[in-house]
Amino acid sequence: MDAEPSLIYRDNEIACFVVGDLAVYRDVGVATPSDSSWTQYLRALQRAIPRLERSMVVPRPAGLTARQREEIRRLIGSRPTAVVTGSLVNRCIITSLSWFKVPIHAFAPGAYRDALRWLGCEPLLASVLRGFELYPPTANRRRALDASDLEATLAPSDSDAPPPG
Repeated sequence: MDAEPSLIYRDNEIACFVVGDLAVYRDVGVATPSDSSWTQYLRALQRAIPRLERSMVVPRPAGLTARQREEIRRLIGSRPTAVVTGSLVNRCIITSLSWFKVPIHAFAPGAYRDALRWLGCEPLLASVLRGFELYPPTANRRRALDASDLEATLAPSDSDAPPPG
């Protein structure tokens, strides 16, 4: 099931794209999203919500504020949500929410296939990974470009090879 990822919102803190009826949210940095970035993201997501059935979230380590969590909970409603996070504390909190019939499940970093399987859309894996490549938060894209430029600069050339023998 190949579906082309479609951008909903991107700035230097947040990127959100849609693949089929799946919204994929991710952010960068260690702090919570700024109020202005968060507000613009919510407006963009609200326009896309009618065609969305499920979501996958890949949050930064700090996660969201209590207000942001409440706003997104109201907006997403009862749609199933998979959260892929490195925070063991967040995974435990999310697991406890699922005990109360909240349609949410936590996954370890990189467990995208498992998250999509739980959401019932595992065939979208290639499209989601393509979305990560196409739509990183802009700050993340700058960092990636800077790192590759540095690697190219530091890569040894033929002239750096030791002389034979």
